[in-house]
Amino acid sequence: MDKIRQKKGFTLIELIITTAVLVVLISLVFAAQSRVLANTYLDSNTDQIKQTLWLAQTKSQSGLNNSSWGVNFDNTLSEFTIFKGESYSTRDSSFDITTPLPSSLNFSSISLNQGGNSVIFTQYSGETDNYGSITLSNSENIYNIIQINSKGLISITQSP
Repeated sequence: MDKIRQKKGFTLIELIITTAVLVVLISLVFAAQSRVLANTYLDSNTDQIKQTLWLAQTKSQSGLNNSSWGVNFDNTLSEFTIFKGESYSTRDSSFDITTPLPSSLNFSSISLNQGGNSVIFTQYSGETDNYGSITLSNSENIYNIIQINSKGLISITQSP
């Protein structure tokens, strides 16, 4: 009877197993949280690019400053810029608004009609000859495709 009462506490093996289980569970939660955060960055920046394209299109349709407006995508610097002008190279840079991408994102593909990295909307109509797609990817190899058609309609396709 006395031997049963003397046994109090946990054995070393029980403590090691409990600690190992906790470490595994914490690792799984951390990995899942990292994926969720990466996807959130991807979705919010995709929306920001879509809003920037709409802004350039709206400025062109309204004839703001009697000019066309566009958006340039620079994969080297990981940024996109709304600009005033018929092309990025001949733009009025005093109107530029540049937005950097987070380091976990990049433009994995820029495929626009007539080549180049800019979508330029025609003054008053808001249409574009630079239609095509821009693919934004994150560090988890998940991507969103931003598509612009010749009428200036902007849509987003998310990776499966």
